[in-house]
Amino acid sequence: MKSIKINMVLNMFRTAFTVLFPFIIFQYASRILFATNIGKVDFSLSIVNYFLLFAGLGIASYGIRESGKYVKEKNKMQKFASEVFTINIISTFISYLSLFIIVFLVPKLHDYSILIGIQSLIIIFTTLGLDWINVIYEDYKYITFRTLMFQIITLILVFIFVKHKSDYIVFALISISGKVFPEILNFYHIRKHYFKVNVVFSKSILRHLTPIVIIFFNSLVISIYVNLDTTMIGFFKTDSAVGYYSVAVKIYTAIKSIFSAIISVTVARMSLYYANKNYDSVSKLLSTMVNYFTVIIIPVILIVATLAKQIVLTLFGNGYEPSIHSLQILCIGIIFAVYASTITNSIFLPLGMERFSLVATSAGAAFNFGLNWYNIPHFGIEGAATTTLIAELLVFLVTYIYLKKEKLIFLKYLTKINIIFTILTSLWILLVNYYMPSFLGSSIFVLIFEVLLNIMPIIIFLGFEYRKNRKYV
Repeated sequence: MKSIKINMVLNMFRTAFTVLFPFIIFQYASRILFATNIGKVDFSLSIVNYFLLFAGLGIASYGIRESGKYVKEKNKMQKFASEVFTINIISTFISYLSLFIIVFLVPKLHDYSILIGIQSLIIIFTTLGLDWINVIYEDYKYITFRTLMFQIITLILVFIFVKHKSDYIVFALISISGKVFPEILNFYHIRKHYFKVNVVFSKSILRHLTPIVIIFFNSLVISIYVNLDTTMIGFFKTDSAVGYYSVAVKIYTAIKSIFSAIISVTVARMSLYYANKNYDSVSKLLSTMVNYFTVIIIPVILIVATLAKQIVLTLFGNGYEPSIHSLQILCIGIIFAVYASTITNSIFLPLGMERFSLVATSAGAAFNFGLNWYNIPHFGIEGAATTTLIAELLVFLVTYIYLKKEKLIFLKYLTKINIIFTILTSLWILLVNYYMPSFLGSSIFVLIFEVLLNIMPIIIFLGFEYRKNRKYV
């Protein structure tokens, strides 16, 4: 069994690459293309993401969860993978057909048809890539190397070919290529190192449909309240408004992704612990995660909230002032999003209790959709950000209620030292960010220095905590 410590570190690096490089690319492109054209690219991508989700059907999550039954026997694993791959191929075909019909029937989307066509390539290649098989075999070295290589290539291509405001289609093509080519590489990597996945037609594939559909609907409603803001802003407001909101969302999503990377690594291991009824290991791993998250999340939110103006204006330019307040509102939702994700992915999913996650995320999606009909027309992007914050809180509350009701509390309470450290670090951040800008002014170097100064206590503390708790992970 591979070290979960190494897997977590590698997956964090991989996520850092998938966050940092696209962030640099977006920061560069936002200055070249301006808010309107960035808004066109992000609006069309938000449309494609719904159909990407439908094509995926939650098969990746289902495959990872079920892998414990098959992973040690190659023939059974190959049969299982081929069966769910067949379902994936069928759902991908239906997804493309639905996308083309929607684009044809909705007049608003006609102007975005070229962008949607380009970006929809990711749907078929994600299906063919079968990246969840790499996760099952904990092949994080390959995943990390592949991610870094293609992120660097994408960055170079954007710098070379995106030079003018009118290059937004070129930008979309390069961006999607950076996601397509890794999936092509995956296809051959899996055939070479594990087994060949085939399309099979037999009644045995039907046994997978019920759990896959439950996981799919859970993923769907999550996607609704993640992407719905951008889509509805595109319909109710302007491309520029989408561009402004995209800046705030990119930063918000980048921070969430780092925590998600840690959580995702634990799913397969948690499934093994639960299967063996090793609840002591479950409790220790979950408690370590939650304690680490707590001492990081609140300080990080304070950093983003207090430095929001410097972050937006330094990275994206003076034309993006409308993004500042939306970013400050959104970052608060990270607290609830991370804890809810820990419950749903590290407890409910390994235990096969996706129905609880579905109820929680459905409530969040319904609330998000309903309130956005009022908030976006009346309050614009700040209204959308507020709706997302409340939806994240609602999802957390519902998941926690189910956790208590089912008596699935595997978490130990936060230690006093962690609470004290969080308070002291928060005070340190407020102090630094209040006085530093007045002394040093505003520039990219000042921003980097401020952030490093802010996170220095966190790094030191986590170093000591890691040494103390490493035997648990």
